Amino acid sequence: MDSRLFIAIKINPTENMLRRIHYLKKNLKEENINWIQEDHFHITIKFLGKTPSDQIEEVSRILQGVSENQASFEMSVEKVALFGSQYHPRVIWMGVEPESILRGIHESITDGLESIGLKKDRQNFVPHLSIARIRKLNNKDHFRKVFEKVEQGMIQKEMVRSIILYESILHPKGAEYRIVKEFPLIGL
Repeated sequence: MDSRLFIAIKINPTENMLRRIHYLKKNLKEENINWIQEDHFHITIKFLGKTPSDQIEEVSRILQGVSENQASFEMSVEKVALFGSQYHPRVIWMGVEPESILRGIHESITDGLESIGLKKDRQNFVPHLSIARIRKLNNKDHFRKVFEKVEQGMIQKEMVRSIILYESILHPKGAEYRIVKEFPLIGL
């Protein structure tokens, strides 16, 4: 049986992060926006999609190899931004640093996955934390004004200590994320 899988780094939101998100939610409640549940916050390293159960062990072997060669590191969440334009935004996200380490992890994983027949994405990898998906804006001017007032700068710092293989189980009211396996990084 196939499982819908993705590889990610879990984010544990601080009060500082939640304050910015609650500001947006409160001031954009009239808009058609799907907010990501706070306990689902993560940085997707690679979305695998439907994966045959007999391939999960190979994926796990690759993730184990990557984690054994990557030291734990401090990551910071530093800005609130949009995918799409200000006139047609699609996703509200937060930027993360150091992008170079996250890109390196992504590249190591995708190279390993390619060796077992899983193709690389054509899109460039942009390390980020999605916080909302915009379905439709009723008042674009209001959205722009609210978004321009979002506090920028350092949002939070967090130690990254593992890479997680998740299963995403789709339900009518949203996705449920189940940890398939966690791969600890080398300790500092």
